[in-house]
Amino acid sequence: MKRLILTALSIGAASQAAGCIIVSDDNDTGDAQVSWTLLSADVNGNPIAANCPAGATSAIIYSLLEGAPAGDAYVDKYACAAGGGSAADLPEGRYLVWVRLTDSSEATLFAESGSLITDIVAGAVTPVGHSIFVDHAFYQVGWTLTAGGVNASCSQITTEDGVSMLATNSGGGFVDTIVDCEEGEAGRQTITDPLPSSLAGSAYTMAISLINVSNQPIGDAPTIAANPDRALNYGNEYQNLGSVNITVR
Repeated sequence: MKRLILTALSIGAASQAAGCIIVSDDNDTGDAQVSWTLLSADVNGNPIAANCPAGATSAIIYSLLEGAPAGDAYVDKYACAAGGGSAADLPEGRYLVWVRLTDSSEATLFAESGSLITDIVAGAVTPVGHSIFVDHAFYQVGWTLTAGGVNASCSQITTEDGVSMLATNSGGGFVDTIVDCEEGEAGRQTITDPLPSSLAGSAYTMAISLINVSNQPIGDAPTIAANPDRALNYGNEYQNLGSVNITVR
């Protein structure tokens, strides 16, 4: 049965449905055929195939019509192991479509996809494919540069060869993500390589540095201390660290 959520939620997350509404099958509706590919990551951050996490029995598809209140999402529930399902009888229009992996009661969130923009056409079936990291998640961050006390761009620092985003956990394990400096400057943000997440919360200390061709730091941002409020609590989560300032040496 298709449900329409009537309670408030944030985009990409959902609360328990407040009731059931039957959506009629007429010429003004179309379907989304939604699939999910489950991923983990190896020690080098490369994606590898994964199964449903232990206890994650349900995959819940949310379809939110563009311009609708955030709580008005259509909901379809399938088995996680099914790998896909239909969001049927959606009124024609543009939607955000995402998937959450939960236990059968929907009380525990194991992983959640991003939201994909999808155009639903009356009388047609639209494929929507999600890739979901089930036990890894991400920090996203941007930066500004200061050199000699004034703002600078990446291109002005001729010795730079990227930015290191070093994530270290409480046990001393770390993942060092290196990206082009331009990826995170001028209001843009970039993401780390996949970092192990857990239901108990995996918190990381983040050291963000401008580096040269020898991977030596030539500028540093203030260290971002590990914080339970910024822990990675479920698969495919994106924790936004905002923007940091890197002072070039």
